[in-house]
Amino acid sequence: APGRVTPVEHAARPDRVPPPSPRPTRPPIPDLLRLSPENPTRPTSWRWQLAARIADRVAVPRHRVDAWADHAARYALRLAACRGRDERDRLRRAMPQLFDAHRLFAGPPPGRWHIEALMLAGAPRPEIAAELGLDPEAVRAYGKVFFDVEGRRSNPALVHQVAIGLAPGAPPRDPGQLWRLLGYRGGPGVVRRLAGLAVPVPTGAGRDDLELMLIEHLRDQADLLALVEALGGEAPGELARAARLRSRADGLLGVARDRHRRRREASQGMRHVCERNRAMHPDLSGLEAGEMGR
Repeated sequence: APGRVTPVEHAARPDRVPPPSPRPTRPPIPDLLRLSPENPTRPTSWRWQLAARIADRVAVPRHRVDAWADHAARYALRLAACRGRDERDRLRRAMPQLFDAHRLFAGPPPGRWHIEALMLAGAPRPEIAAELGLDPEAVRAYGKVFFDVEGRRSNPALVHQVAIGLAPGAPPRDPGQLWRLLGYRGGPGVVRRLAGLAVPVPTGAGRDDLELMLIEHLRDQADLLALVEALGGEAPGELARAARLRSRADGLLGVARDRHRRRREASQGMRHVCERNRAMHPDLSGLEAGEMGR
């Protein structure tokens, strides 16, 4: 999201743009070279970073600003002027594709990780849009403004350095790097498997439900560990360690599911007894099925 002259992705508030300074300033030459469209190692968000500089009244040479960077700069200027929900709604109606793309870029995980992993996996734009519930043009805007890997996906060294943020063969240091690495190395199917792990805790989940979810997560983490080791070409010993973890998780999951089933059956039986007692003895109002079933 837009910010000051510092790189946008490290800004403290990625969804805000500071008010313009009184007069244009000149950006440092190395900064312009880093964000040049001719630079093969330019950041994936280079257009958005240029837009942030323009919004901050930095004098960016016109020949470095293409149509998409100019479009992003106009969006950044309008975003900086928003002072409330009504103004943001007007911006959304005026520039819906870029608004949705920016909301994903600046929003909470795993949305940003998901779309970037699918792009690195080479998934077609309509499939990405359908999977994330976006307009295909919003996906196009995201790829142009926030995650430009066009013409660089065929170069593994560039992808690892610029798009994933890792040296080739280095382990991921954060979840975003893991998503992007698995997308690039494993394809869309692996990304969908990874997306299946990001399931929110259901509202009102009880202790048994949470126990099952935690053990299932442990099992899924074992699958993921095995997948990472396989993609990284690690030694068979590491794969064996992942397999043992999966086996242990499966055993725990079986025990927990059996205990969960017995508790549910006992609770249902108790409720049935309480309901029958209430029907036979209406004056015994103190027997609450909910209390007895705890």
